[in-house]
Amino acid sequence: MGGLVGRAYLESGSDKIYKYISAGSPHQGTALAYPAWYGGEIWNNSLVTKIAATLLIKRCGINHKNDMETLREIAPSFRDLLPIYPFLIDKKTGILKGIDTNQWLGKSVFPPTGTATIIATLSGNGFDTLENIITKEPSKKEKKLGLWEEGKPAGKETTTKGDGTVLSKSAKIENKKVTNFEINQNHGGLVTSQEGINTIINFLKGEKSALSATSLITGEEPKSALVMIAYPSTFVSIDPQGKIKRDKHNVVTQINPKSGKYKVGFLPLADESTLLIGQFLKNGDYSWKEYKIKGRLPFAKTIKFDENTLTENPLQ
Repeated sequence: MGGLVGRAYLESGSDKIYKYISAGSPHQGTALAYPAWYGGEIWNNSLVTKIAATLLIKRCGINHKNDMETLREIAPSFRDLLPIYPFLIDKKTGILKGIDTNQWLGKSVFPPTGTATIIATLSGNGFDTLENIITKEPSKKEKKLGLWEEGKPAGKETTTKGDGTVLSKSAKIENKKVTNFEINQNHGGLVTSQEGINTIINFLKGEKSALSATSLITGEEPKSALVMIAYPSTFVSIDPQGKIKRDKHNVVTQINPKSGKYKVGFLPLADESTLLIGQFLKNGDYSWKEYKIKGRLPFAKTIKFDENTLTENPLQ
């Protein structure tokens, strides 16, 4: 989003930027924004982002009839991330179509005429990235709720011509005044890898740096998680191997958890507490379950987790 913020600043006529480089910014939008804007679903490949976004929708959706309505209210900027290229394929007809919902990028002229700013982009390549969404007719109930107005997702098509989040064609700006850099890194690696950092520094300095930047990558992106949130309360979680985790700011997260039973001990700090359990699987499925806890007496529970299938009622 930072690259698009910089783009909007330049489009406003401001001339205080000497050099501008975007890193993985979706200048033509991203198909990942479609399920969010039209159905309230989060498809982001980053598990951390998915956990944060779905929790935000869950906790802010009290006065809304569905997740789509909640998301449009709290994060209207998702509209500005929708693709301006054809990306929806009708399952019955095979016809590829686009939508004109993104009025900003769809009508934007970039670089702005007459700008003196030196502009570049950095895109990633070599990672499975969502390219097209196969759609079908939504159900009568979904139509009544206003969901999936342009078609309900029924499948996906991916390509390796992207960074795992944004297609390389979207991260580039096809203009003779723009320099487009491309490296073999995923979306996060564009700004955390040695190659990505050096590319950015070299562009901003105007020459190849004699210094070699150090990668900021500290580990692989987690693939699955079991998230427990209890408030107001303190609690501990014990995984099937006996490892204990204490809550930090009312949250315990088990990263890449194994199937099994997780013991949890609670100390409520009010007459009524709330417990949220989030399951995030490797296949992209996720769910949040909310429980109300009465009383202040300490108690213990078991949470069942299956790394392959969502558990309908995880608290036992």
